Order: sequence, then structure tokens, then C-alpha cells
Amino acid sequence: MASLLREAGKHAVASFLTAGHISVSDALPLPVAPADLKAVEVLPAPLSLQSEKPKGSAGPVPWWAQPKAAVKRIDAWTTTEKLKRPEHDLFVYRKHPDADWIAFRPALRVRLRNGRPDPRQPEPSLFAVEEIAEDTYFVADLRGPLDAMKQLAEGLKPVLEGRRWLRVGRSGAPVEVVDIAWMMDTTQARSTSDPAISEKTFRLTLTSDLLVRDEFLRWRTALDERALQELLGTNNIHLKRSTQDWVMVHGFNRASRLWRMPAAAIRRGSVFEVSGEGIQALASRVVQGQWLGERTHEGFGRFRLDEVLPGVTNGMVANANGKADSTEDVADEAIAAETHKWFEDHKELARPGSGTERKPSLSQWFDLVTELERGNANAIPNRLNPTKAGAQSWKHPKARAILEKLQTIRNLEMQARHARFFVRWLRAEMRKREEA
Repeated sequence: MASLLREAGKHAVASFLTAGHISVSDALPLPVAPADLKAVEVLPAPLSLQSEKPKGSAGPVPWWAQPKAAVKRIDAWTTTEKLKRPEHDLFVYRKHPDADWIAFRPALRVRLRNGRPDPRQPEPSLFAVEEIAEDTYFVADLRGPLDAMKQLAEGLKPVLEGRRWLRVGRSGAPVEVVDIAWMMDTTQARSTSDPAISEKTFRLTLTSDLLVRDEFLRWRTALDERALQELLGTNNIHLKRSTQDWVMVHGFNRASRLWRMPAAAIRRGSVFEVSGEGIQALASRVVQGQWLGERTHEGFGRFRLDEVLPGVTNGMVANANGKADSTEDVADEAIAAETHKWFEDHKELARPGSGTERKPSLSQWFDLVTELERGNANAIPNRLNPTKAGAQSWKHPKARAILEKLQTIRNLEMQARHARFFVRWLRAEMRKREEA
């Protein structure tokens, strides 16, 4: 945003962002477009929000054809059971304070490229780049004095009205602002005058990485009670237990066109169980936006206080649309059953082909699945009427019968899902024959 303002000649407004008068939070993903931007809550999954380890299953049905079990996410401090840590890209979300928390992972895409990921590499190579999926929604919080915020809103008016995009990331991907909401300082508002607040135990959860130094100016990678008291400037906070981790923070300075020096940070999602008379002052800091550590105007050092760990889902699990997976499981079971019948009727496709009887190879089947998943409407017609010598194997009667079954499905997405399941049955049988 500061770079865009400078390009427009609005250097004074840009200085609000670079000098720290206005702080900008991390932009966190959302599973769906929010109905009420003021009420929505999203945060990185707390590290103590852990899930039950998947249990093994016996029987002839492979794991991918079985219905998905709902992931039960539990506060690890409330049980002695061995649990699985949350994934690094797991987030928890609720559309308003009275709604249930939903755990989700944003959709990512993997793009293969041919080039030199390392400039010192003499020869190009094939490498993968992970990308955020298109049409992913994010929410970010900008906080500052009212006068500065009004000037910033005026300076970014073309962006806020949707007439211009922001460019972010290494390749300058376009980001469109679809909604804004002006909010008062009511973040996690609670009555800080309530004397009972000091008698309770709270979970302090970092919602962004925390940059803090020790007395020798070294980056801290963990907080104990003494370090936490020094950070907060009070001895009235007591640390009972914690689940924490650390990460390296890297960055790029757009003004100087240089890399920033790496810094060690206490990882977002770290959880601290705190109590004491200082809780009241800590709650006031949350409401007033007085965050912890260094570079708070860049979004570092943000936290929240909760009596109950946010994100405990009681067995609910979300997909990319924020809905429970039960409907998805039923559809997958039906597709698995239908494609298994296809395979049983055309089991000959799993046997090695002879010189006079060519069949599509497993890689050719995977190519078909890939094209269907990309939405190529000609993937099946091109194989039913092959023009290249390498595609003549699709003329095999059994392979052609499968293509015709897929062609009767009008929806491209469902075609891809049916093809994917059929190829899984085919590959499983091929492996069984190889091991026999």
C-alpha cells in the first residue's frame, strides 16, 4: 500500500504506514466470503489445539475409498492422550462470536516451472511453486488515529472502491478489495473494570509472530515467566504452562530494494496460560491495540485472550466452502462404488498389453485425469478420436468403453472425480499383480 501511495505522489500518507502511525495486521484467509465483516473472527490454529491421530483400518477397502472421519480438535492441555499437532497452514474461523469454530486449510495450488530457482545453478531444472488459489478471501485489520485513517482511506480511494488492484507477492498477483468496514476499538471487548477478571485463568494466544529481544539484544525463541513479565512490564502476570515454537522471519524492503536481515520470532499460534492481577491491564492492551515486541506496525506481536481455547471444534471439520464434509463423503462413496463396478467389468485393463493388443498405460490414464481436472472439455473427445500414433491405444474396446461412460457425465468436475477414482482402482490392481 505504501508503494502504491508513493507512486501516486502521496508520500505524506505513505509515511503513516512506514513510520508506524498506522499498523497493518497479517491478512488471514477465510473459507467463505463473510456476511458481516465486523463480526468475523479468524486466527492461526493455536499450537495446543491438537487432533486425534487417525486410527488404522482393516479390510479390503483401501483408505481413499473409505468415508472420511470427522476431525475432532481438542485442547491438548485437557487430556493425557497423545495427539497430533496442527498443520502449519491450519486456521480456525467463526462468522460471529456466538457461532461454532470451524477449522479449515486454505486451498493451495502447485505449479511446475522449468528454470533456475537458485541463481547460482548453471542448468535449468524442473521445480514446483506453491501458490495461493485464485478467489481466496482474506481479512486484514488496519488500526491508527482517526485523522490518519481518514487520510489513508482518501489516498486509497481507487483501491477501496474496486477501481484499482493492489499488487502483492513475487509476481505481483492482483488483489481486489471487495469490502471494508469501519470499526471502533471493541476487539475482544470485555469489562476491564470487573475485579473477577484477575482471579481467572486465560489463554494468551499469539495471532502473529512475536519479535522480542533479551538483555543481550538476541532474539528470543521462547518465553518463560520472567521474560513474559519483562515483555509486559509487570510482575503481576504468572505463567502456568505454555505450548510454543519459533520460526525465522524473512522480508524484503521495497524502498531500498534489499533483503531484510532475518530475525527469529516466537511463532504465531503459541499459547500461554496466564493468570494474576496483570490480566486486567493485558485485556486493556488488546482492546487498545497495544501489541507486544518489535515492529508491531507491521503486524507482529498481536495476541488475544480467551478463557476457553479458540478452535475446539467438537468433531466438526470444514472443507474449502466452510461446510461440514459429510455431504462430500457421501458423494465420494457413491463415486467409489460406481467406478469400482466399472473396473470389475473392465478388469482386463490392469493386465499387461501384448504386442498386438495395445492398452493405455497408467501414465496415460493419469494424463486424462489431469486434463479433466484442469477443465479441458476436449480431453475425452480427443481420445475417442485419436489422431496421434501415441494415442492409438485408446482404441482398445475396454478403454473406449470407460471413456464413453465418462462422456455421459455432463459435469466436467464430476468427470474428473470419476476418472480419478477409476484410475485408483486400476493402479491398486496393477500393484497387486506386480507383487504377486
